[in-house]
Amino acid sequence: MSNHFQKSQSVIPQDAIESLWPIQHHYYTLLKDIVISKGFSQKLYTDSDSVMRIIEICIAELTNKFELLCEQNFKSPKDIGQILWLYSLYERDANNNLIKLSEPEKIALYTCRYILAIAPKLNLSKNSEFFFKTRDVCLPELFSISNCLAILSQFRAVEGLSNTPTVQIDLTKSFLKVEYLSTELDSKLQKSKSKGEKILSPQFIDYSIIQKCKVLFIDVFGDAAESILDVIDMPMSDQDQIIPKDFTPYFQLYSKSIFAQELILTRDSVNLLNVILKPHITDHRTRFKPLIELTVDGTPL
Repeated sequence: MSNHFQKSQSVIPQDAIESLWPIQHHYYTLLKDIVISKGFSQKLYTDSDSVMRIIEICIAELTNKFELLCEQNFKSPKDIGQILWLYSLYERDANNNLIKLSEPEKIALYTCRYILAIAPKLNLSKNSEFFFKTRDVCLPELFSISNCLAILSQFRAVEGLSNTPTVQIDLTKSFLKVEYLSTELDSKLQKSKSKGEKILSPQFIDYSIIQKCKVLFIDVFGDAAESILDVIDMPMSDQDQIIPKDFTPYFQLYSKSIFAQELILTRDSVNLLNVILKPHITDHRTRFKPLIELTVDGTPL
């Protein structure tokens, strides 16, 4: 597939993975104490029920901490604009086969997705200080939590799909340690992941389906669909054109359209825990509700 995009420069430090480990270790230490406080003993767990329960406790705790950090740090609508810019930048470049995302960049994308998923519940103000001083986005603590969530989610998914126990959790150490019972399984998962990335690479995607869906949406929903799809289809030639758009006029015009209403992620839609534990539920994910309603100075926008 040809493209006319200019590859973006990384705004994520490439040594970010190494710098995150001390923070992640801190959280695994805290998680061990929390799990023990929930009635688990300091021993090795391999039975599926206990493993799943412990992982879900950990994910819930990390999710709460992630939301709290966002509420404490992001006060300006410009902060969300910066996150949206970064997310769009890397998604665009990856989708157009311009870059192969590094591990730090993958962690950053997970972090951006989670921030955007809870953005409607943040109380923002135009008069608040802008958190980001430059275009660089380095959020070590949020990146660390996102990486922990990604790791724990994979363990949970594998354990949930297996007919026999595949994951063990060690609570005998000073920190919570999760690993596969078989070292071969981890190797197989890495190979499967690499193969999956190749299968899903842009050259194997039938982009004509998008155009067919557009025609179908317009046939069913009329002007409400056509108006917004025309905006989405507008070409971008460089990263400077990746900027948040204000769709308030659109929703004022089509406020009663079911199509328009289903596109909005509102404060009532926010549920980060479900985004992680129940990704099949579409109500809380920006992938299915791509237009984010922000609350600025007490007013939903």
